[in-house]
Parts: sequence; C-alpha cells; structure tokens
Amino acid sequence: MILGICLTLLNVCEIAWSETPSVLARSAIRELLNRHRELLNQIQKETGIPGHYLVSFWGLETSYGSHFGDWRITDSLATLACDSRRSTFFTQELINAMRIIDAGDIMPERMIGSWAGAMGHMQFMPSTFLHYAKDMDGD
Repeated sequence: MILGICLTLLNVCEIAWSETPSVLARSAIRELLNRHRELLNQIQKETGIPGHYLVSFWGLETSYGSHFGDWRITDSLATLACDSRRSTFFTQELINAMRIIDAGDIMPERMIGSWAGAMGHMQFMPSTFLHYAKDMDGD
C-alpha cells in the first residue's frame, strides 16, 4: 500500500489522539495502527511524523482507503484549468498529473479522486504527490 507522506503535515495541523475521527471505533483504529506498526514506525523514523497523525488523516481523507472519489483526475483538472479564476494553478496540476502517468506510477483510468483533483489515500494534489509521496513498500 502506498501511504503518501506530506512533510509539511506537522506545520498544517496538530491532531491529538483524543480528536481522532469517530468514523471507526477506537479499537478498530488501534487495530489499524497495530497492523501497520512497522510501516508507521519506519515513516516516523524517516520523517518525524507520528503514525497516529497519518492514520487520522487517512481516515479523514478517504475513510481509511474506502473511498478515493469518483472523478477521473485528468478530466477534473482539465475542466478546472479552463476556469479563468485558477487556470494557472489547475493547468500546472494537470501537467503534474500527466507526469505521474508518464512515469508509470498509475494507469490513467485508475487515477480517480475528488472533483478538485486530489487523489490517493491522503488526497494529494498531483504537485504534492510529486514532491512528497513515497512508496514505502516498493510495490
């Protein structure tokens, strides 16, 4: 499984264990933490980001990988690039999405996500994926 790592995560939000989303019971969240303990420990060692932060964001963004969105990312970004209000931003994001596809990281038909172009377990924009995402299990 790919867990993208946003190195700016700690600067953006401090989520305490007591504020973990109630989407799953605490026992189920603990089970996820235990199941992915080795990976989460490796991520924390490399980045300093505690595993429970990543699991919390994972739950908030995609309900622990159960829903990534229903939109083709390239279609969403191409449409948004035509909106003059943020054309420059979304055009660059579309180009970045094409770079991800061109690198062979994902097939175009599997690149689905939000209407705004966010994708994957952590709902990164393509530029964030290119800068920060890391395949921690080598698949």
